[in-house]
Amino acid sequence: MDPHTRTRGRTRRSFFSLLIALAMLLAGCAVQPAAPPETDTKAPAAAAAPAEAAAFPRTITDGAGKEVTIPQKPERIVSLTLGTDEILLSLVDPKRVLAVTHLAVDSLWTNVGDTAKQVEHTVESDPEQIIALQPDLVLAAIYNNPDHIQLLRDAGIPVVVVTLFDTIDQIAENIRFVARLTGDEERGEELITAMAERLASIEAQVANAETKPRVLFYSSFGSSAGKGSTFSDIVRRAGGINLGDEALDSTFGEISLEKIVELDPDVIITDEYAPEDNAEWSKNFSNHPALANVSAKKNGRIYTVPARHLSTVSHYIVEGVYDMARILHPDLVK
Repeated sequence: MDPHTRTRGRTRRSFFSLLIALAMLLAGCAVQPAAPPETDTKAPAAAAAPAEAAAFPRTITDGAGKEVTIPQKPERIVSLTLGTDEILLSLVDPKRVLAVTHLAVDSLWTNVGDTAKQVEHTVESDPEQIIALQPDLVLAAIYNNPDHIQLLRDAGIPVVVVTLFDTIDQIAENIRFVARLTGDEERGEELITAMAERLASIEAQVANAETKPRVLFYSSFGSSAGKGSTFSDIVRRAGGINLGDEALDSTFGEISLEKIVELDPDVIITDEYAPEDNAEWSKNFSNHPALANVSAKKNGRIYTVPARHLSTVSHYIVEGVYDMARILHPDLVK
């Protein structure tokens, strides 16, 4: 994000396949990315002129190809994805956010929990609940129920579908797009610039590394993240090589313990999520006898990274890059 209308288990599962999925968030469906969000000028302006920035109504083409008109600067915004929860709560005055997803207040998944608790409502995907709130803008994702989205539009509510969560560059474009929707372009550029500067600092530090550790993500669902996932982008920027890129035929998929042994990763990354019936999953996995001769196990390099940093599809993904860089290159990254 947001993933976000499902249970935590489904949320995590979806994240890397969206990300999807992602979403964790997240959400639950592996979908093909739509075309990049367009504005009425065909692409979001990097820095709109003051007169243009103040101009409403605005008509945009969203990630699902739907033309949406926003009649005035939105002051009652509802977010149906964890990714837009995080973007909005850093982009606009929280008083303008009418509702966020239930995950936005869950410290396992969110980076904005304290701020989200100031928002009056949390929502899932119930159209009746959302309509009753009388929002002037709803932000949804490509995996939200299209019938629910249409019910909201039939009620006269502007609904914008946000998509493209697979890379850090796409996340930056989503921030710019959301800022265009809310009329906060200047603040959006500030968030993007801060993200880019921190990423550049991390990448400059790991550029001095003599080796690139071979990394594999393994979830409690027995799955990993492959080429085109945000995890792969995180590892690359942190100075590593994602083994899921070669091990999987898709962005996200199952991987066996036998395959892990064959790949022999230098580093294995898990996250904080564990099934409710196995809270000790991470510990049990790391001590599995099948891994005894795997380099990551032998060298004590099986790590847990906060779920909210690995699964985020907002500017907070920089925290995931930093976590990974510290793990892969502890002598270089401070």
